[in-house]
Amino acid sequence: MQFLAGVILGAVLSASVVGVAADGKDASGFNRTQQEKRYDYFRERQQQQDVQNIRRQQQKEQADKTYRNKPC
Repeated sequence: MQFLAGVILGAVLSASVVGVAADGKDASGFNRTQQEKRYDYFRERQQQQDVQNIRRQQQKEQADKTYRNKPC
């Protein structure tokens, strides 16, 4: 589970670093369209939500292990 969270977190961080370095331009140097920028925004937002959900699930599993809150 931690490996998956690390992979997703690494992908989000690398995408954000590339996004900052690109300065709104793609690899060929052309400006991206508004639709492409919107798609990138929602893709990054979904990745962040996935990371949050994984963290919540890990915290819940840790609490279950610690306090034995599993249903019968």
